[in-house]
Amino acid sequence: MLCIGIDVGGTRTKVGAVDTLSGKVAALEIAPTIKDDAHAFMLAIGSTIEKLQQRLAPATFVALGIGVPGYIESGVVDTTWGFLPFMDTGCFNLCQALHAATGLPCFGDNDARLVALGEACFGAGAGHRRLLALTLGTGLGVGFVSDQGFLEAQPRTHMAGHIRLRLDDAASSSCICGQSGCAEARLCAAGLLTNARGKFVSPEALFTAAQSQSHAAAGAIERYLADLELVVHNFALVYAPDRVVVGGGLALGLQALGVQPRTNVRSFTSHRPSVAFAALGDGAGVVGAAVYAAKAMLGAAI
Repeated sequence: MLCIGIDVGGTRTKVGAVDTLSGKVAALEIAPTIKDDAHAFMLAIGSTIEKLQQRLAPATFVALGIGVPGYIESGVVDTTWGFLPFMDTGCFNLCQALHAATGLPCFGDNDARLVALGEACFGAGAGHRRLLALTLGTGLGVGFVSDQGFLEAQPRTHMAGHIRLRLDDAASSSCICGQSGCAEARLCAAGLLTNARGKFVSPEALFTAAQSQSHAAAGAIERYLADLELVVHNFALVYAPDRVVVGGGLALGLQALGVQPRTNVRSFTSHRPSVAFAALGDGAGVVGAAVYAAKAMLGAAI
């Protein structure tokens, strides 16, 4: 079954055609995320899908799945917490609009949950029953999958990344949750740069400097990894995953440096969760969104 998967990030939107039986991305398009204009967003998605259709003809697409950074229920976006302002009306019917723009049945969920689903089915979580996914990028996403399905239909725990991590963190700017020192404030791109005390203008610049043996960059990354280890520890005690998968744009940068996320948490005697980078890389959300759509079309439990 060939489905469209869309992963809407704070910076980039990825649209892919996915064979949902194998998890293979047959074709992929990436463009800057349109944040303020609903009409332009729908036109861009429709045009991109037409382009994918032309590339893969005579194959046809069965359905469309989409992940967004926020709370979405039955295709209606409640909030993206400012990441995508045109959706933040309190009742933006995203899937209805996408169906009108593309003609495809549309199914939407939280982006981090779909990353978890993709990795559980075809990535670093394959063969593990309980998978926790952390996505590191513009923000921090948290998704949990058990037996390749969600524990509940709605992404009610989508704000899990805002647990308080540092009580004395005056260095981090206040987050959308109203706190400073929450996990997202520490592990998002801005949090990584805060660790470097303003010496780098972007995560890419910091990672490049780290490859050149910059002490400032190395110190910032070590502080970041310590925070990540603490977050993994806290969530592992709550979710008791068999596998923790770390994905997102910042994870790709860390992986390129050869560093590994760490954990030694055990929530019970025989519990030894492993931690790995996302095997699907930047495409995990696309694959997960397509799998979500395929499951919905088949009436399978998700």
